[in-house]
Amino acid sequence: MNHTPIRYFMDALSDWIDRKSPVLILTPWQKGLGNLAEEMYYGLLKARRDGKKIIFLYPRPVFGNFPAPVANHELYYLESDYSVSLERNFLGQAFNRALGLIYAVLWLSYLSLRKCLRFLRNRGFVRALPPYNYWYRFAALGRSTLWKPAGIRHFSEEAVKAKEWQQNIAKRFSVRLEERKFQYAQAQRVEMGIPLSDWFVCLHVREGGFWLDSSQRSSSIASYFNGMKVIGAAGGWVVRMGDATMTPLEPTERVIDYPHTPFKSESMDLYLLSQCRFFVGTDSGPLAAAGTFFQRRALWTDLIGYVSAYPLRRGDLGLMKHVFSRSRNRFLSIRELLQEPIESQESSFEPLGADYVLKDNTPEEIREIIEECLSKPPDAPYTELQETFNHIRMSRIQEFVKKRELRRTVSADIEERYRNAAYAYYHGALGQRYLERHWLCNGFNGNNQQFSSEAAAVVTGA
Repeated sequence: MNHTPIRYFMDALSDWIDRKSPVLILTPWQKGLGNLAEEMYYGLLKARRDGKKIIFLYPRPVFGNFPAPVANHELYYLESDYSVSLERNFLGQAFNRALGLIYAVLWLSYLSLRKCLRFLRNRGFVRALPPYNYWYRFAALGRSTLWKPAGIRHFSEEAVKAKEWQQNIAKRFSVRLEERKFQYAQAQRVEMGIPLSDWFVCLHVREGGFWLDSSQRSSSIASYFNGMKVIGAAGGWVVRMGDATMTPLEPTERVIDYPHTPFKSESMDLYLLSQCRFFVGTDSGPLAAAGTFFQRRALWTDLIGYVSAYPLRRGDLGLMKHVFSRSRNRFLSIRELLQEPIESQESSFEPLGADYVLKDNTPEEIREIIEECLSKPPDAPYTELQETFNHIRMSRIQEFVKKRELRRTVSADIEERYRNAAYAYYHGALGQRYLERHWLCNGFNGNNQQFSSEAAAVVTGA
């Protein structure tokens, strides 16, 4: 993350507001649904912990998606005991429009300056262009104090412990649609085919169509068909989430291919994510909105790391993708993954490394974790193996945070260390059957015939 004068100004202003104002202000990262939902959630956590209210601001696009698009505008209308919405009155909307105009001017000025510098560089007057920085397009007010204390310019383990992340995350709070919108969504749900007396599960399997990418966070919806049948057999419905670019599903009993229905809307998205019995899905925006912001029970499948993308609270379950090591010519066990350099697990947005190739969870693994969720209440005790994984995971992340402290000392890096330190206190668990099968030796290595064919398919990209 490039730290620029505008970020220094925003961070200083955030610190002042945090210490002096009775009301907190946050402009969450608005382009991605997952980032928007996660930062709004942590903003509400902070407001509750500090005994204050929080206002979520955002620069309204001046025209089209300029200066920045909004992942879901309806999030700013939600009701909570710890927030104040400006979107419900004219003055608040006008303020957000003015903020959008300011950032539009700032962004155009920044682009013009870079164009001038590029002109001077081409003629030898400037040696090199500064790194491109998107913070001139996106507001960052209040973000620096979500995870770290205001005014702190160093990393402190005591400050992390004082946040009591595990206890605060475990304690839920209410986030609600406006009553008028909730009642309309209820009627839409019935018209869509799900009676109010029935329960449903939201499912989202990330594909590359929305972001036009080939991220390793994406997976195949076909691997989830058996799990969908388990939910239907248990009396539930499956609402497949996403957007119009998703691969259409064949008509299936008790399955609603929601993105390809006329009921699709921002408000209906939030209703479904907030009312589902639990959520099944890959690391993506809908999962963060349901499992983090709306605090629904969540099954995190096809994960490619255990630091930032991990089941959040007790009762949430997860599955990690299988990792094939080219240098060792085999799949790595879970225990081996915990011994690998933690940098390979740091971010769910990047490949694990040149030596690693990822393989999606199998249909059987996905079916088993859904069965585990249906058979165990959220407060069921973890097994010894699940507790062991969590203990080692926490220790590795805490070691990683200390290592980062020795690497850089700029405030942006300190903010990121505090954020990573909070991830250590996520208290979900990996699926028990999954851990048993792959803890000491990855199950794909158990049968040489099976391993050879699986490994060949993965490495060749088949």
